[in-house]
Amino acid sequence: MRSDKHLYQIFQAAPQLLLDLLGRSDSSSSTNAQSLRLESVNIKAIERESDAVLFFDLPNKTLLIVEWQFYTDPWIYNRTVVSMAILQEQYQDHQIEGVIVFESAAKDPQTEPWRKVVSSFVLDELLAQLAGRDPDHPLIALFQPLIESNEQKVQSQAARWYNQLVSFPIDDRAKSVMLSVFIDWIMQRLQ
Repeated sequence: MRSDKHLYQIFQAAPQLLLDLLGRSDSSSSTNAQSLRLESVNIKAIERESDAVLFFDLPNKTLLIVEWQFYTDPWIYNRTVVSMAILQEQYQDHQIEGVIVFESAAKDPQTEPWRKVVSSFVLDELLAQLAGRDPDHPLIALFQPLIESNEQKVQSQAARWYNQLVSFPIDDRAKSVMLSVFIDWIMQRLQ
């Protein structure tokens, strides 16, 4: 399924949700939600575009360079580390952290020594942890078309998941993006 563009749209519209997914939300980040922004950054020195960089519009904060990996790529860690190094040159007053979110553990090449430098996660594990912290979080419903393996369950639960998204208290723009992505993922899944 197509996902990179959708993931960027979701987290650009509501960057706080990315922190929620990564388990990095706290009271200080929620009060500073207006100071978050997510951008796709062109790293000119190597002619490569990052999937996303999460910026905090505050001095001396960490910049998260986030890569979504939904296919096998043995060089994902190497590319992420190179991107981190170049971003460090461009944003010298910030700490740079690399994050890779894998569709499944099987897609993670666990490249040494770079996996000690880059944080790696598996999407369904992140969602399970989020569900433990906040069972009604909209990302849990939103990602079901991507992570649920049982096609009959996707078909039977799609309306319930959609209604969870509709009822979540979030600004209209972010909600519209999430609903649009959810419908597209359902359409791709249930052709």
